[in-house]
Amino acid sequence: MRYAWQRMTRYAWWRALVLFGWALAPSVACTRGIRVLLLADAEVQGDAIVLANLFPANAPYALRDAAARIQLGTSPQNGSARRLSGELIVAAIQDSGLPLSAFFVPQTVTVRRIGRQLTRQETWTAIQSFLEKHPVDALRSLRAEDLSLEAAVAVSGDDAKLAVTRLTFDDALHLARFRLRLHDVTNGQPFYVTARPPSGRTGLARRVFDDISSSMPAANSSTLGSAVLVDPRQPARLHLHSADSDMLLTVQPLQRGREGQVVRVRLRASGKTLQARVVGQNTLDAAF
Repeated sequence: MRYAWQRMTRYAWWRALVLFGWALAPSVACTRGIRVLLLADAEVQGDAIVLANLFPANAPYALRDAAARIQLGTSPQNGSARRLSGELIVAAIQDSGLPLSAFFVPQTVTVRRIGRQLTRQETWTAIQSFLEKHPVDALRSLRAEDLSLEAAVAVSGDDAKLAVTRLTFDDALHLARFRLRLHDVTNGQPFYVTARPPSGRTGLARRVFDDISSSMPAANSSTLGSAVLVDPRQPARLHLHSADSDMLLTVQPLQRGREGQVVRVRLRASGKTLQARVVGQNTLDAAF
């Protein structure tokens, strides 16, 4: 009986060893006989293109880890593409010491940069920095949980640099509205973050908004004012608001306009025309 138990235990141990070796087989064999077919179209999110970005989903993990350290160049701008030659990729593989025989390299590879969604915490960091320079009593107890992005914002890179360019208040809705812009993007379209002050205070003065606006750097305002931000050849987004309503609409500008100018626009849904103020790239604001 004891001999039978020892024999059974020995067989179980060998069986476990065989299964363990079988599980490791894909990783061990990835450089021996298995060729990775690199993608001819790939997507990246970071600032650098690495060889691992060109791997298909079923590529061996052993090669993927090594390929993540092989850089092929800088990523294109958000929403654009870059074409890499097969010769460049082959040279990078050979310089890294990985066997070229483990890869099938296309003649050209197109790499597109896709954006990630901006987080509420990132906007909160920019708003905190703004409020430290421009304190507002009613917003002293503002928290990240009180913020709400009016629309999803796509950014590239891991560290989005944001700047608050305007703060307005809506007493009727009891809301504070921050306008933000990507700091390092030329003519970037602004976006808005609304906040409901938790203090319960009302009667937020318009004077606070005027003081904050006038304290923005003059160079920034002159740069924005010189560029044409609204053009009849492109649709625009209109923020239409009143004391008890707040909405975003797609409109067709009827005139070209720079920041701060008032232009005529047509509502796409009804065909009605109205006047709105240019506040950013393809972005207008109007009250009714």
